[in-house]
Amino acid sequence: MNTAKAKPDSASVNKDNNAKAGESKTDSKEHIQSTQQKAISAEVLALTNDFNAFSANCAFLCEAFAAIVSYRANIDAYIVYGVNHYGLWIKEQVVNFDERIEKLQEHIRELHKQPLE
Repeated sequence: MNTAKAKPDSASVNKDNNAKAGESKTDSKEHIQSTQQKAISAEVLALTNDFNAFSANCAFLCEAFAAIVSYRANIDAYIVYGVNHYGLWIKEQVVNFDERIEKLQEHIRELHKQPLE
């Protein structure tokens, strides 16, 4: 009994292996790009949430400052300290947001500079 199996043509085997390698490279690049896009999306969401909280705090502080001035409250050292403290806090938050936005923009620019193969 002859049970010899037909051997596949070596050219077709190499073609299949090359096709799989090409798919693997494409899948890997797509995975990396997808991961980078998810990271950027997560940072944008975090930045948006933090900015919304900051905006609400600023609105509250503006109303508080206006109330102090409107009622001509007796402005003592504690009020002056509080106004100075929150004024500095607002400035620090704005610098922090600027830095985060700049880093995010740099990351996006770098992502767009990468050649798509």
